[in-house]
Amino acid sequence: MSKTAKVWIGVIVVILIIVVVSFGKKNTESETIKIGVSAPLTGPAATIGGWFLEGMKMSAEEVNADGGIDGRPIEFVIEDDKCNAKEGTNTVTKLLTADHSPMLVVYCGAVAAAVAPIVDGKAITYSGSVRTEPLEGKYPFLFNMAPSPLDEAKLIAELLNKKGIKKIAIIRQADFFGETMENKMIQALAPYKIEVAVRNATENLATPDFRTDLTKAKAAGVQAIFTPFNPAQYVVLLKQADELNLKVPFFSVWTTESPVLIDQAKQLTEGIIYTYAFSEGSTIAYGAFKDSFFKKYNHYPDINASNGYDVIKLLAQGAKSCSGNVQCMIDKTNSIEKYDGMSGSFSFKNNVADKKVFLKTIKDGKFIEYK
Repeated sequence: MSKTAKVWIGVIVVILIIVVVSFGKKNTESETIKIGVSAPLTGPAATIGGWFLEGMKMSAEEVNADGGIDGRPIEFVIEDDKCNAKEGTNTVTKLLTADHSPMLVVYCGAVAAAVAPIVDGKAITYSGSVRTEPLEGKYPFLFNMAPSPLDEAKLIAELLNKKGIKKIAIIRQADFFGETMENKMIQALAPYKIEVAVRNATENLATPDFRTDLTKAKAAGVQAIFTPFNPAQYVVLLKQADELNLKVPFFSVWTTESPVLIDQAKQLTEGIIYTYAFSEGSTIAYGAFKDSFFKKYNHYPDINASNGYDVIKLLAQGAKSCSGNVQCMIDKTNSIEKYDGMSGSFSFKNNVADKKVFLKTIKDGKFIEYK
């Protein structure tokens, strides 16, 4: 064999190796459907973020057991954002650039607000928490599973008016979620003669101290307190109000419904009234879902778990119809009419799940519908 022939054979062998390696790599990458997840695994929102993830994982297992998406199983790439906007910016950037996820799920509204300009249509994105004001009408690729915050605020404002309450305090966290809920509540109070005598935002969520705000509220003679805090901060707020002998009713939103709140604040939670958008038995299949969820996680699903479950079913449905095309999945989601999920029956209105909002309360240590 000539020297030239040997050189050509060597070149061909090298090319074949490159092709085989590249093909194998491509096949490996195409074996799964990656869904990027940015959620609080640690920090003050870790509990409810964890329930959301549990619902997602159970849903993905069902999709995979049924053949996955066109024969490819779902694979989660999960990052901890601590429900922090800065952390979320880093985690979502990584999910987009390193993991190339065409489908994203974030839990916290503060994170969704921070990362929406980064995503910018590169992935269809779902958020498990309330949509914040900076997102309204700007990002057609972002869908929210929680109800409209204005709908929640209107329901509470109407009840405050019916109860003859004329002066309230609003105490909330200093983030997009807290700011949105405060602004929506003030907007909802506008038709009524109800004064917001005390307004304050707390930045220190790790070791919050509300005594100054509560002392001001007591001196101002407020008749109620509205707060959208997560359970960890809500517990401190209730205990400090009790220490100061501030005996007024508390009103809140769906983040209230957590065993953590009752376990740690006990009788201080009695009578809290809050908004909710999920009712057991809202779909025929819910009973089986509830039983299966309990067997798997040893606790019953809440609104977060149910929303997480529905997110994955919706993403799988869109991916199957659109072969992974992001714009197609966005269009398909916008066209959904009365989707019957575990979190209820809903359509997307202005990119928010249009769910019926109602009032619940805590009585004898249980979360029940408010009558």
